[in-house]
Amino acid sequence: MIRAALAGIAGAPELRISAEGSRKRLVITKNGNKDPGAGITAALVGNGLPVYEITSDRRSLEELFLSLTKEGR
Repeated sequence: MIRAALAGIAGAPELRISAEGSRKRLVITKNGNKDPGAGITAALVGNGLPVYEITSDRRSLEELFLSLTKEGR
C-alpha cells in the first residue's frame, strides 16, 4: 500500500521500508535537487496512511565519496 501511494512521486526513485514496532520507517533517496518531502507526505496522508515524522538527512561530499569507495571493497 505504501509503494502504491508513492508511485509517481517525482524525485524519489529509491524507497526502503522497514518495521519499527507497529510503525513503518521509510528511507527515500531523492534524485536531484528537488525535495520530494511535501509530495511524499501528501501522498501518504491522502491514502489514509499516518505520517508521524519527516526528516531530511544530507551527506557531505566526503561522506558520499567514502560510502562509494567502501562499497567496492
